[in-house]
Amino acid sequence: MILALGSFIFSIDTAAYQTLQLSASYPWASAPRFANSPGYQATGLEERRVSLSGTVYPTFRGDGSLAHLRLMASAMTPLPMVDGRGRYLGLWVVKSVNETRSLLFDDGTPRKQDFTMELERYGTGYVGYNPRR
Repeated sequence: MILALGSFIFSIDTAAYQTLQLSASYPWASAPRFANSPGYQATGLEERRVSLSGTVYPTFRGDGSLAHLRLMASAMTPLPMVDGRGRYLGLWVVKSVNETRSLLFDDGTPRKQDFTMELERYGTGYVGYNPRR
């Protein structure tokens, strides 16, 4: 297991992603000040986003994995994320699942599926959640 998102386990047998990109932004509000540069005030906790990208070879392993990810995303509920070492990373929402199919068989079945998945961390307020992770 590389990562678990809800009931989906990212692994060699499902959808092993090759890259994970983490970005964080820090919300600050600008306040103009007379005869001075603007002042800034923090307006909340950091906002984290994760982008996963990888390749699935459905005829080898992982058949139906991307369909399962899209089904989970369509439920529109926050999902717990746990890394491969068992650390709880909080609740996350799936913003998008993109797929490119290539190396098609005669009937259109893909031999290769490249995917990108965009996730954003869900707000705090749950017992056991640590925003510093």
